[in-house]
Amino acid sequence: MSQLAPLSQWEKTVSTNLPHLSRSQAYVLALWSYGMVLAKACGMTSVAALLAFLEEIRYELKHQKEGENQEEYMCQPATLGQARKEVQKTHQKLFLEWIYQQAFSGVPVNEIIASLVA
Repeated sequence: MSQLAPLSQWEKTVSTNLPHLSRSQAYVLALWSYGMVLAKACGMTSVAALLAFLEEIRYELKHQKEGENQEEYMCQPATLGQARKEVQKTHQKLFLEWIYQQAFSGVPVNEIIASLVA
């Protein structure tokens, strides 16, 4: 969202007047106060909804300008997600095998539970 001109200016103002804040702290403070002014409310839900709405509009405008690139982007396979799922399946399989071995090796259930909680 820092590409929005008024927000960028406000972020610079906050950083200048509160130099003890880190860059991220200044950004979050600027973003939150900017959202409070636009939402005319200070509730978390109101500000978050307004900021999400602004981000959605900015996202849609950006992708409308790109045209064909948007279709290309949407058609790309999600290989990272597939790899994550494979890792989860492998870990789940190993975990269940370990539980099965522990259950049938005579280890008391309380010890299995204790090792899972630890």
